[in-house]
Amino acid sequence: GLDRVRGPADLRACFVQGLISNVCNPKVAFFFIAFLPQFVQAGVADQGLVMAGLGLLYALMTIVFLALLAVFAGTFSAWLDTEQRAARFRGISGGLVMALGLRLLLPIRG
Repeated sequence: GLDRVRGPADLRACFVQGLISNVCNPKVAFFFIAFLPQFVQAGVADQGLVMAGLGLLYALMTIVFLALLAVFAGTFSAWLDTEQRAARFRGISGGLVMALGLRLLLPIRG
């Protein structure tokens, strides 16, 4: 059968775990330090406020994207609930990976 844990996830615990994971990840801070300043004009009086606004906009867009991804994953997981569908999906995805691997073996023609 399918080897996964069934049952509802505690949404608050999932949110807190994701928040802690992102806050403790130094790559997130480096991203904001390296990426956002190039969108702030040099003559703006309150650059910190503009940076905070850009960071908030990024966070909102990320929340929308991840929420849509979660809905899709939940729907897809429910669709894969039968062993027959899961086996068919494994076969199709495995075939695609093998086809891509075989494609890498072929010489590139210009």
